Amino acid sequence: MEKFSEPLYKFDPVQMITALPGFINAIKMMHSIARYYNTSERMTALFVKVTNQMITCCRNYILQDGKLWEQDRTRLIAKLKACIDLSESYQYYYRKTKLELRMNPQGKQFDFSESAIFGKFDQFCWRVQKLIDLFTTVQQFSALSESTIENIQPIVKGFDDVLVELKRKKYNFLDYRSQLFDNDYMDFNYKIQGLEAKLVDFINQCFANSKSTRHSLQLLHQFRYILQQESLQKLLDEKHRAIFKKYGDDVEKIMKIYNAYKDNPPLGRNAPRVSGSIAWARQLLRQVEQPMELFKQTPAILEAKVWNMQSNDVVLGFFMILFC
Repeated sequence: MEKFSEPLYKFDPVQMITALPGFINAIKMMHSIARYYNTSERMTALFVKVTNQMITCCRNYILQDGKLWEQDRTRLIAKLKACIDLSESYQYYYRKTKLELRMNPQGKQFDFSESAIFGKFDQFCWRVQKLIDLFTTVQQFSALSESTIENIQPIVKGFDDVLVELKRKKYNFLDYRSQLFDNDYMDFNYKIQGLEAKLVDFINQCFANSKSTRHSLQLLHQFRYILQQESLQKLLDEKHRAIFKKYGDDVEKIMKIYNAYKDNPPLGRNAPRVSGSIAWARQLLRQVEQPMELFKQTPAILEAKVWNMQSNDVVLGFFMILFC
């Protein structure tokens, strides 16, 4: 067992996953051969020791770059997810071996208490998942403070107050046996829900006050860059579809203007007939092209069936004026 147990002490959770198949297989062989480990109680005790060492390894891995609040959030979240991956892989290979042993009913079986073996790791991973959610939220709202969107400062200030209060807690966030974090986590989520509601109202107000399709698209891209939560992304998807529909209406208006004045376009003062007509057509064309360039940055929206194909006639007409 020494060769296969070394990864528990020398590897991080990411590397440890690759060693799990051989490790579980070695335990299976030992259970079949060793006289001491031929009872369910002793095998369960062995697996519990393995689980405890994995939890210790995960804790050390998470804190190897310093305290939680001192670390880069993106790397910290990746390390937390690696710990959950280790737990899932550990249980996967255990149950896979258990099923393989059932193919030979006459041999030794893995009839051990899974709650005893994996219970602590499950509790640890539940705490880790909460930490992932917490630091993902912190990362999301921290991005707001770096944005250049006007009038968003009150929401950022509200989040900073919530974060300062949480940072003052002195207990160990990784101690899954303590209930102090769970209570504070619930309070944190409650306050964040209030801030998210204010953020949704702020987003709706920004788009309601937008004066043009182009300005709405610029707002949309600013929000897309800083808002990563699924619920907020869905809200932005709805805004995107609404903007695209409004853009279709704008193109219809431009088409009517074009059809009304294409034979006798309004010219600038003392402007020659040909160059003045070209300038008028180009000005209308820009109103169509500029938003479309921004729409192209999100190709999925072009698949929506809100686009009126007649709008293409406007663009074609402009090009005909320009080059005829």
